[in-house]
Amino acid sequence: MAAIPSTRRPAVRALPPGVRCRWLEKKSRFWPDARIRPDVGLNGWCRMKLKRAASRWNVSLTYVDWVGRERLRAQLVREDGETIRFESVSESSVATVGSPLEWNTLPDAG
Repeated sequence: MAAIPSTRRPAVRALPPGVRCRWLEKKSRFWPDARIRPDVGLNGWCRMKLKRAASRWNVSLTYVDWVGRERLRAQLVREDGETIRFESVSESSVATVGSPLEWNTLPDAG
């Protein structure tokens, strides 16, 4: 499976009222090596898991980049009768090519 490269977006574009961006991929396509095509974005896809608990839905979203590295893990929950909300969001990082991923919890963007 291949992904089509895109131009990197350093900032969020205009969003509709009441909508906010929780995370924006800012890495280049060939990170952590910043020397190779830093202008090309790191695209990928999401995996979603839904699991029903006693009185709520648990949702796991994992953003996977074009080479299969997990970039973002988001845990959401929807209590019965309420709206969905983030419980946690973590972004991966790696110091050098081939190193294991390290996970960093992202603060709530408010």
